[in-house]
Amino acid sequence: MAKQLPEELRPLFEAVWQEVVSAHALWLIFCQLYVDKPRQLLIMRETAPGFFSSIRSVIRNSVVLSISRLSDASKTGKMENASLRTLRDIVARLDDSQLAQQLDTTLEQLTKASKPLRDRRNRALAHADLPTALLEHPDPLPGISKENIDDALHDISSFMNAIEMHYADSATEYENPIQHGDAKALLVWLEAGLKLEDNEREKHGLPRKYT
Repeated sequence: MAKQLPEELRPLFEAVWQEVVSAHALWLIFCQLYVDKPRQLLIMRETAPGFFSSIRSVIRNSVVLSISRLSDASKTGKMENASLRTLRDIVARLDDSQLAQQLDTTLEQLTKASKPLRDRRNRALAHADLPTALLEHPDPLPGISKENIDDALHDISSFMNAIEMHYADSATEYENPIQHGDAKALLVWLEAGLKLEDNEREKHGLPRKYT
């Protein structure tokens, strides 16, 4: 795929592609662990509740940071950013005006979808805004929902695939990253351990606790 992209576009597209794939993979892990799965929540609570509570924030914040970086302006001061808008600017320089207009529409959607995520990045993750930290800010940070992140990632993948389809007639299934040993695999092993513990309890005349 990359070889079919224009030379001016290829290096940045490949770098951004890696970040987009990583963000989707992390979000898939988050959803496998924490989204509407009572059985998984039981397994985590009975094995390593402190670890899973901590890693929940780590994964979510990492995805929020990735989405924020990807939706940044082309430049921050004098520094150029490896962002979607920088890709769009390169497409425009290549005189692909129709594609650039399509990308602009997607970027407008992403700007709306990513606003609560970017606000959190700017005031609580990448920086420690004092009024926000002291709970004195006149505009408190909104909560971040699964829909916020789903919508932003959808817009990002649509943007990337519009470029890939235009130049290479192919697309990436960002929503289905290939992972060898994902969160589901970890939960399977943890549940097997709980079942073994229950078997030992049963051997000693104790009631089964987990299964």
